[in-house]
Amino acid sequence: MEQKQITMSENFFEDLLACLDNQKFMGDVNADGMSEGIDKVKNKWIEIQKIIDKTNRMGRELLSNNK
Repeated sequence: MEQKQITMSENFFEDLLACLDNQKFMGDVNADGMSEGIDKVKNKWIEIQKIIDKTNRMGRELLSNNK
């Protein structure tokens, strides 16, 4: 699949990164998670958190290199 470029203002990009900064790991399992099993749901959240953290670090590096 071809990757497309997205253009956004620096302020919007910084706001987006701030949202990632404020995102908190949610280890709690709701009723939906009970059907899949607690461990499976928690492992999924851990993987998602790793992606969020990696994206945030890459974005912060990009932002700091552009200033």
